[in-house]
Amino acid sequence: MAEQDGAGQSQTSVNPPSGGWPTGASFRVNLVKSVEEQSTIYAQSNEFSIKAVSSSASIPLSTSGP
Repeated sequence: MAEQDGAGQSQTSVNPPSGGWPTGASFRVNLVKSVEEQSTIYAQSNEFSIKAVSSSASIPLSTSGP
C-alpha cells in the first residue's frame, strides 16, 4: 500500500473521487476492516486540511510514522 523512501518516510498515491477532492479542514484517513465494517478502524491519520489549488497540480498525500 505504501512505499518507503530513503529517509524512512512512507508515501502512497490516492486517486481523487469522481467529483474531485472536497476542500476544508478536519479531514482524517481511516483504514477500516472492510466496506461492510467501516466502524472497525485499524488506523487513523492526524487531522489535515485540503486547500484548493490549480486543477493541473499533482500533490501526493504523504504521511510519516514512528
